[in-house]
Amino acid sequence: MALTRSDDRPWHRYALAIRNGAIPACAAMKKTVERYFSEIVRDDVYLDEDEAARVLHFCKFITHHKGELAGQPFKVEDWEAFILVNALCMKWRDTGFNKYREIFVFVPRKNGKTFLASTFANYLLIADKGQHDIFTYAKTAGQARLAFDGCKQQIQQSKALQKRAKVFVHYVDSPASKSRLKPVSSNTGGNEGLGGSSICDELHTHPDGEMFSVMQLAMAARRRAWHFIITTAGTSTVSFCKQYYDQCKQSHSETLFSAIYELDDPSEIDDPTQWIKANPNLGVSVFADEIAASMETARLIPSQWAEFQTKRFNRFTSGEQEFISAADWAACHIPAECTPIERQPVYVGIDLSAASDITSIYVVQTTGAVGEVRVWGYNFLPRAALERGKKNAGIYAEWVREGHLTIAGERTIDYEHIERKIYELAEHYDLQSVSFDPWNCNQTLTRLESNGIPVEKVRQGFISLSAPTKALQVAVIQQKVIHGNDPILNWAIGNVCLATDAAANIKPDKQKSENKIDPVAALLNAYRTWSLEAEQGQIDEAWSVAI
Repeated sequence: MALTRSDDRPWHRYALAIRNGAIPACAAMKKTVERYFSEIVRDDVYLDEDEAARVLHFCKFITHHKGELAGQPFKVEDWEAFILVNALCMKWRDTGFNKYREIFVFVPRKNGKTFLASTFANYLLIADKGQHDIFTYAKTAGQARLAFDGCKQQIQQSKALQKRAKVFVHYVDSPASKSRLKPVSSNTGGNEGLGGSSICDELHTHPDGEMFSVMQLAMAARRRAWHFIITTAGTSTVSFCKQYYDQCKQSHSETLFSAIYELDDPSEIDDPTQWIKANPNLGVSVFADEIAASMETARLIPSQWAEFQTKRFNRFTSGEQEFISAADWAACHIPAECTPIERQPVYVGIDLSAASDITSIYVVQTTGAVGEVRVWGYNFLPRAALERGKKNAGIYAEWVREGHLTIAGERTIDYEHIERKIYELAEHYDLQSVSFDPWNCNQTLTRLESNGIPVEKVRQGFISLSAPTKALQVAVIQQKVIHGNDPILNWAIGNVCLATDAAANIKPDKQKSENKIDPVAALLNAYRTWSLEAEQGQIDEAWSVAI
């Protein structure tokens, strides 16, 4: 029987509590809740309350199998109901298929995330209508078995579930539905033909997106399938997990549901009233006094402090020297000031890929205020970079669909696209210079020069890049760099690892950075030339004449 009254619908009760401020929530979670309210009044979408009742009824047969709650019945908290019901019960009205196919749950340790993932998997295996092939996956077989073993233990602790599932060493079967649950990993082999739903526990342990892409394709083979990803933050700000997290926060996909639990600002670490933003199970499986005690110890040791922030408050941390903080960069997104002005002076920087990855063009234009610039850019990619199995292929494909990335060439970058964009910029703006690393781009440089484009060679060493790198850092902190929230540049900013020499010079290090920083390299090339001319007073004079 369907649950009808709001007070009897824990998922709705939770959403109302966040909306009215009874439960403190981060900006990302508030956004998810408002999306829920907009979904339930759509004509083409409906929330299947009969199925919601089945989901919550199924949970009554589950028993905790470890920790302080071992042996006790699983009580679904309102926040867990909100996730499960949205993921499983929000449907397209015309087909009845699940609306959400990709579920991202970002929550710290001790909030019961693995247990929640196991519950989701077992519901598909045992209680959902139809046949399912379900995979728990990870980079290694051992990691893949962690979530799988959680599913097995749930079943073994419940007499009701034991009647409906047969547990074996390497898989679990549901005879009634002919569904099967099994673990897979990249070293298992034979993963190309997979088809069905998948569970990823601890995405932050994945060194790359290889298995993630495989399981996305596996889901695509079924009309009714889910990709359920649950993880804490990691200790790397350049990981695949951080990349995917950023994508989820920026995405407007109809088929992606995200529940992100985090603090809005690092200062909230010192405010216990805000801890529930990152810890939805506060007071149930994680406790404020425990957090406070461990925080006091962790603060004394830098390495432990970074780990504490990651595990307790879901902050991505890194031992590497930070380039630009996410908060400082976000503060520079000023929509009213980020629109370029034609016919005004601009400085262009290019980072040409050697063959098969992103080529970036970024533009710096003074706003007219002293020391203040707006920046924007263009990014290009050969079609081959979207092929299955290629690093970042999934994210690149989405950026192509959204218009942030332009296909330029098939197997390699066609530099004619790049040159045309430069000529286009020269037509619309007062082009002062095009700055780039001369390595591997002599032909492009020569063609641009022969067509009257002013070029500036920028060697990618400490001497050339240290000053503009430091200057850009300071300018961002002072909010003198205005950007349009370009997702590719945002991503690249977060990917940067810095190298330091004996003289304390710094520069972005492509080898040390675990993912692409090409847009940052292009931006620095432009910013270097702009800043050199700004020191000489040439830019302010050119602007005043132009206006």
